[in-house]
Amino acid sequence: MIWILFPYNQNLISELKKQTSAKWITTNKKWYVPDNPHYRNLFGMERNYYGKKALLDIDPINRPAFTRFVEQLKLKGYNPSTVKTYSVEFAQLLKSMKQYPVENLSAGK
Repeated sequence: MIWILFPYNQNLISELKKQTSAKWITTNKKWYVPDNPHYRNLFGMERNYYGKKALLDIDPINRPAFTRFVEQLKLKGYNPSTVKTYSVEFAQLLKSMKQYPVENLSAGK
């Protein structure tokens, strides 16, 4: 879900409704749209380099390592395609490790 926040302005609301399928949540007093590549592109947001399912398949003990890995690749200026490829492969490794902490991984294991 992508939250859309802006001061009340009927012109902006009309434009938002024309350009998107945004919904208003009364309890939160915010607009939202689904988190997908179309809306990320429309709002100038970064792409997701991994799917929610991939992250959920990683044991909670290794999720911080995965997040650090992706951030490190982005900081080094890797191409988005490379970041996606490397992060998917690293996610597969972490998934196969189950509850074993990646920090304890050695060449012998």
